[in-house]
Amino acid sequence: MVKSAIAGYNTSMVAYGHTGSGKSYTLLGLPGAIEDRSASGDLGIVPRIFQTLFAEIMFSFFIYTKKNQL
Repeated sequence: MVKSAIAGYNTSMVAYGHTGSGKSYTLLGLPGAIEDRSASGDLGIVPRIFQTLFAEIMFSFFIYTKKNQL
């Protein structure tokens, strides 16, 4: 999903289900998992997407600056 968004495609995610079926847990993870970086296995999809997105941005920036240093 992240690579498609970076490539310019529109992306979206929908969580659908009954009350108490785990939509919030799936999207966000355990409460406090975002602040506790050692609990990366407890993160939901949204924090993982942001981690991947910012890692891709940093990698692209690194490649861009490396190419333009000459």
